[in-house]
Amino acid sequence: MVRPEEGDWTVSAAGLFLLRSLTSNHSRDSRVCAQLFPCCGMDYYLAGTTPETVVIPHCPSGADCWIEHHGDRVHLHTDTSPVEVVSITRWRDAVFAFCDEVRAFYERSKPKMPFDRQSALEFGAFVAEWDRLRRGSVAVLPP
Repeated sequence: MVRPEEGDWTVSAAGLFLLRSLTSNHSRDSRVCAQLFPCCGMDYYLAGTTPETVVIPHCPSGADCWIEHHGDRVHLHTDTSPVEVVSITRWRDAVFAFCDEVRAFYERSKPKMPFDRQSALEFGAFVAEWDRLRRGSVAVLPP
């Protein structure tokens, strides 16, 4: 859907947004975020009353595509590309592979050092939502 040479992407934010797309459409009428592949994910903020849901604000210089669920099929496309139809299992496996690579990178890196208590809480909420979606999506989708 995007290539590294097409821009700079915040893969941690994209991973979370893609995980959200496993059980929700991302279309003009129903979005999981402003852009699936943000250029920059500037911060994490707690969203509403759910302690494990975050908002990630970002600049408008990202890339977007549409992900629409139709039974056991997922339709993927951009404003300028044709619709590609894949099984929900194939979509799940692709999202999981991407997210597992991002997670592995974080695990190989130095530990995050939030600069204050609120930042630590918000990053913790990001990780908790990621983990909840990664675990929960397995049960929701067909094998």
